[in-house]
Amino acid sequence: MEKEIYDYKNSYERIWRINQGTITRKIVRKVIESILIRKDNFSVNDFNVIIAMTAHGKTIGPAKKIEKITLLDINPVSKKEILSLISSDVGCWGLPKQEFSDVFNNKEYLLAFRNLLQTLVFTKSENIETLLMALEKFADYNIPKLQSAFISPILYCIHPIAFPIVNSKSRKVIGDYYQRKFSHKLIDYLNEREFFVKFRNDKNFLSDFRDVDGYVVWMLGL
Repeated sequence: MEKEIYDYKNSYERIWRINQGTITRKIVRKVIESILIRKDNFSVNDFNVIIAMTAHGKTIGPAKKIEKITLLDINPVSKKEILSLISSDVGCWGLPKQEFSDVFNNKEYLLAFRNLLQTLVFTKSENIETLLMALEKFADYNIPKLQSAFISPILYCIHPIAFPIVNSKSRKVIGDYYQRKFSHKLIDYLNEREFFVKFRNDKNFLSDFRDVDGYVVWMLGL
């Protein structure tokens, strides 16, 4: 693995993926902030728009992203800024197969998710315990079908140093390294997060977890 890590760190792909992650999280955070300013309740459509901004172009292309932002009920100034940032490089991950409406199928779950976003957006990255406690409180709802692959890209986009992207690809690469089988459940994300932190630090990746995520994608493409 050490040779593969060295090769990745010296590749153009690494720079491209980090830059792609930077613009994606800038857009996602701006969308979230714009939604939270509203006084009405958080909706399934709001979640759909947020998660769509994280999706890579093969899943949801720029035209579809622009359409979703155009129809989103947010401040016109914020909307114009977001639209100006959307390009073919926006979005880094695939989408889970489940319908989001099946996951957030009641108002209690939607309110809990909105409260999580509110805490994360208005908490500084260095207050890691507050961030983890907020996520633990949300995970305790044990929402059926809600997986870390749903939520971790959004968590990452708000706090890229605190939250790794955990999906089938990263579970395989990091899990194989530690000879562990990682869970897809959000309730297990907090404990498994520590292995991603250790891997990032021990292997001297950048603090931005997109660096580890980029390596995972690159590694599986070899």
